[in-house]
Amino acid sequence: MSMSVSHSAGLQRGRVGRDTEVIARSGLPAELAAVVTRVVSACRLWKHERADVARELCAHFADGLDAGHSPQELASSFGDPNAAATLITRAKKRGRGPLWKFTRGLLMALLVLLGIYAILAVRYWAGSPTIAVDYVAKVNAPSLAVPEDQRAWPRYRDAYMRLSVPEASLAETHLTSMRGDADWERAAAYVRANAATLEQIRSAAKLTHSGYIAGFKPDFDPSQRPGAKAPPPAPVPVQLPNLQGSVYQIMLPHLAVYREMSRTLAFDARLAASDGDGQRAMANIRAIGGLARHSSEPAGVLIGQLVNISIHTMLVGLVDRLLADHPMLWSDAELVELSAMLNSWRVDPSEGRDAINMQMERASMLDVLQRAYSDDGSGDGRLVDLRFMATIAAVSETPDSALVKLGGPIASQFVASRAEMLREYDRVLSLASAQEKLPLINRDKEIRAVDRGLQGARYTLINLMMPSLARAQTNAALGAARRDAAVTGLALERYKRAKGSYPATLEALVPTYLAALPRDPWTGGAMQYRAPAADAVGGSTRPRLYVVGRNGTDDQGRGGASAAALPSADPDDQMLWGPAVDAVK
Repeated sequence: MSMSVSHSAGLQRGRVGRDTEVIARSGLPAELAAVVTRVVSACRLWKHERADVARELCAHFADGLDAGHSPQELASSFGDPNAAATLITRAKKRGRGPLWKFTRGLLMALLVLLGIYAILAVRYWAGSPTIAVDYVAKVNAPSLAVPEDQRAWPRYRDAYMRLSVPEASLAETHLTSMRGDADWERAAAYVRANAATLEQIRSAAKLTHSGYIAGFKPDFDPSQRPGAKAPPPAPVPVQLPNLQGSVYQIMLPHLAVYREMSRTLAFDARLAASDGDGQRAMANIRAIGGLARHSSEPAGVLIGQLVNISIHTMLVGLVDRLLADHPMLWSDAELVELSAMLNSWRVDPSEGRDAINMQMERASMLDVLQRAYSDDGSGDGRLVDLRFMATIAAVSETPDSALVKLGGPIASQFVASRAEMLREYDRVLSLASAQEKLPLINRDKEIRAVDRGLQGARYTLINLMMPSLARAQTNAALGAARRDAAVTGLALERYKRAKGSYPATLEALVPTYLAALPRDPWTGGAMQYRAPAADAVGGSTRPRLYVVGRNGTDDQGRGGASAAALPSADPDDQMLWGPAVDAVK
């Protein structure tokens, strides 16, 4: 009985102490105290839990001693201390509260995620892109094949460097001014002062090919033009090794040059017409047509084709305006020549077709793939350089930022593989090509649906690189429609000269004045025509040629701001030839 009292008193005194204090105060024989110490030391528990374990074990041995067992018997029957420690640790942890269990589970999940991330990081950083193809050389190959003495661009460039910089207000307003206005006189003085330079531009425009070689910096300095002001500091480009020499970095400053030259030639054509000089007006129109055609070189550059369409749209408006203001400016033979020139225009001159050429866009995509992905030798690979994509997306001012570096291994698991990305890209291009012959109302909806479907993370690269196909195709179709409208408008002028008035319907033009009736790209049906006598709006003395637009409803050739004057609540017609065409669009 004295032994039991002694042990109990020791345990009570150790209840608030550490496990070592509990064992020391227990009064157990050294042999049993050693067993308790080994078990407690092997338990991976908190301090107060180890103290509880020590207290429980001491109580267990104290009960054995009180029952008359020897220390040797109790130590022998206890078994392996390490095994006991494992079982005790598990039991104690199971008894912990929900907060600890949640925290422990969260930490375990984080450790697992870190382990997975480490594996992905090793896989990501171990890969490297292989730049095997010089796509810039492929893009420039057709231009390089043109003999240097037959390239228009060097002549354009030299003329541009001699062409004095117009005043800012003049550059924006001189095409809209009327004879007698202050702007008109200032613009007239400008083109007369640059007459010799304009003649050089007209001469260059006669050449078949531009021969522009796409590069990474301009081969001219606009700040050296007569009257030029010092340019603002240029932004520092992103320095990324894999970007060097890529199609993505190609610069096309010649397109702005062509646009400025076209506007200047357009005013000179108006000036010549007002002076009664039909030959000079025609020479300017031919040159603007040449600039439009040259804008599409190098072949397959989307922005170049859009500039081509823009310049040609201005040209159609200019011809319309000149005929409205000066009906007898050109002879019948010159109208036939002008019709043939306009009729030869194509959205894609390299292929002779009215469809967007995506050759360079695809080359740019292939170039990005070889710079951002690994190459397994069979046309596939995985994303190994998120910096390239981050630069294109402009998600980071510094492509080597921590966010981009850490995000690479994760992004590589969600972004499509190299082969899959290219297959999806080509699928979209094939779909766009298949829609080219459909009315715009139909294909516009389908291509827009494709554009929306590419917004997911898996095809991020396509979403970054793919232009708006719906808008590009609409511009191409309307560009072709404006050409057809201009050819038809010239046929109407020739018919009026021969018959004394415009025809009641376009069918009267076929086949003597027109090979075929123009089509409305929106509906696929006939282009809309309103003779002056049938024109219910405005009392115009000239006919209207227009398309019904996206709403598919004939609004009598008026849309937009004219809605209040028309029966339709949603006018959407687009005028292509007639009194409403703006020559400076």
